[in-house]
Amino acid sequence: AILQLQACLPRCAGLLISLLLVPAMEQSSPPQSPTKELLRRIAPLLAHQFSMLTISLLTLQPRAQLFMEALSGDTMEVAKYINRGTTLVGLLELFLNPSLGALSDRIGRKPIMLLAPVLVLPLKVAVVLRPSAVVLLWDKVLSDMLRTMGGTTMAYICYADLYQGEGDARTVAEFNTTASALGIVAAPLLSATLLRNRGPRFAYAVSAAIAGVHLVLAHRFLKETLHCRAPSAGELVSAGGPSGTNGRRRQSPILTPVWEFARLFTTNARLRLRAWLFTLHCCLEGKILQDQVSILQLGAGWAAELRSRWTAGFGFAMCLGGMLMQPLKRSLGEHGALSACHAASLLSLLALQQSRFWAALVPVVLAQQRRAASHAWLSVETCRIEQGRGRVVGMIASLRAVVDALTAMMYQRAYSAAVSKGNPFNIFVLPMIIAGLSEILRLRVARDRDVRLANGSERP
Repeated sequence: AILQLQACLPRCAGLLISLLLVPAMEQSSPPQSPTKELLRRIAPLLAHQFSMLTISLLTLQPRAQLFMEALSGDTMEVAKYINRGTTLVGLLELFLNPSLGALSDRIGRKPIMLLAPVLVLPLKVAVVLRPSAVVLLWDKVLSDMLRTMGGTTMAYICYADLYQGEGDARTVAEFNTTASALGIVAAPLLSATLLRNRGPRFAYAVSAAIAGVHLVLAHRFLKETLHCRAPSAGELVSAGGPSGTNGRRRQSPILTPVWEFARLFTTNARLRLRAWLFTLHCCLEGKILQDQVSILQLGAGWAAELRSRWTAGFGFAMCLGGMLMQPLKRSLGEHGALSACHAASLLSLLALQQSRFWAALVPVVLAQQRRAASHAWLSVETCRIEQGRGRVVGMIASLRAVVDALTAMMYQRAYSAAVSKGNPFNIFVLPMIIAGLSEILRLRVARDRDVRLANGSERP
């Protein structure tokens, strides 16, 4: 199926966009139909997210191959470099995310989105010229950080500018999941073709070229979204009188403490439950699990082209999951659908633990949809205590960065322990435990919601 997908990728992409984006807009948008101007703003944002993922994932398997060459084929050393890189990504995002969101509330979203391809371009060129282990490490760190901060995080902020309400928060997550899935499908297939015909350095050269084209097109077509919505009463300050028509937008301080995300756990019990559920889902994030799978595939002797095709299959499964989630929510409800995602996560991880890589892709269809719900719940609750959507998204992104850093270290220890016991695939026992804990916490969130519905303090 993946080989056939490669031959008809343009038609598949058009089909996926029509099946995923249009129904999502029809079912999750506000009662008012989106205007043509709104639709024109959505398309460049999706293209930006797709392109940033393509630039990054295009070099995922070439980087692993160059790591193996630079480290003389030592799989354990490759695993250490990859997990250290993931930890550094999380730490950098932790320090930068709080100020990044507040800065975008001041200067706008577009300048920060343009900064990502500007910095990625010389990184890719540096690897083409000198693919040492240190250069590859910093390419991973900065490319992954910019992909998240300049791509995913800023896209969430822009969508939040364009849409309002809890239903639209779910639409934000679905749009980003769709763009991510399309990028995960397209980039590895292109990477596999380049690796087979020209080698890993040429794949980096193509990634650099895409970054250059991205910069030109983004400067031309991306529109600023900061002032697309009217500020709420809580975001206005008086300009010589009470907040109202003469009010101006309240500005958050740019330099905010890195520990500000801790407010997600200390404000109230309702927010704390959703923050913990989101934290557990971040521990199961696709890019972290893909790193572990890639390490194990290297140890099993998988060729780079085969690894790229598996990654493309992972993205294709995410696309299928996006089509299934809406009917699944209608039949099982939002909590029932999330419970099904947790069950699928356990099945997928069990298959990986038994080294059945291809079989694990079947439950991934639902497994990778779990974080859309927890992110939407957390975003809505956080907006009730904080003004400035950029700052809210920055707080949540900082939490994700902390979890990424700690999770990478946990997985490195789990991998070392599994290797010492003679079965490196036992590393997946750790995420299986986390998936089980996620379902227990979801039950707590559902019980809290049922209590509030019974009390009349929350609407269905």
